[in-house]
Amino acid sequence: MKISMVILLVGVCGLSVATAQIIPIKTVPVATGSQFSIFPSANLASGGISVAADDKLLDPFTNPAKGSLVDGMRIFSAPQMYSISIQRGTSEGSGYSIPIGALMKKGNFFGGLYWARQELS
Repeated sequence: MKISMVILLVGVCGLSVATAQIIPIKTVPVATGSQFSIFPSANLASGGISVAADDKLLDPFTNPAKGSLVDGMRIFSAPQMYSISIQRGTSEGSGYSIPIGALMKKGNFFGGLYWARQELS
């Protein structure tokens, strides 16, 4: 009885047809540029080093507790614009980021506001 059940199960599984959906994969170059480099940095020209050198502008974003070291009010912006094109004319792209922010400290309280307008095309 057990052998006949095993043969029946193997036969049913062997005869069934497995169907699947085939999805073609297409890749397209996307303009990324420096769209995520929207935080101010004093060491950006040095390759953005942050471990070996202090960066008073970037510190409040990497460690929020360092926002307490800000004196008074600090307003900043780091706009980015870029474009990408391929010689064969298959794709082009461009984009921009216009961030603006402020960090402030008054007494024992500190905080900040940050806004960025981004667009990819």
